[in-house]
Amino acid sequence: MIAAVNDALKRGGASAHQYRVRRTDGKYYWIEANGRVDQSPDGTPQSFPGVLIDVEERRTLADERDRARDAMPDGGRITIETSAWARACASIFLAMWAMPTPRSPWRRRPRTRSSICW
Repeated sequence: MIAAVNDALKRGGASAHQYRVRRTDGKYYWIEANGRVDQSPDGTPQSFPGVLIDVEERRTLADERDRARDAMPDGGRITIETSAWARACASIFLAMWAMPTPRSPWRRRPRTRSSICW
């Protein structure tokens, strides 16, 4: 943490880091420090305004998401069937929704103000 603050003071500009801290009740939680180092024309740090944000819930949800993804077969990746049957189904679906397929000779007309406004 000290190294991150010292680095921000040297280079100036925006800084954002997450830290794990201990509360007075002994529990640990995550905070995010967002700030900006304002420097004088000669590069000397003048101020370091910023905020501390409690990101414990965000970190917990991200950890749960990662555990769920890792528990899925193939790491949660979606495999796409590339058979001729699947391509035909995709072309029919796109045609039903009036969307051009990559090989279709027609393209959608660009929208103009008159076609959008009644």
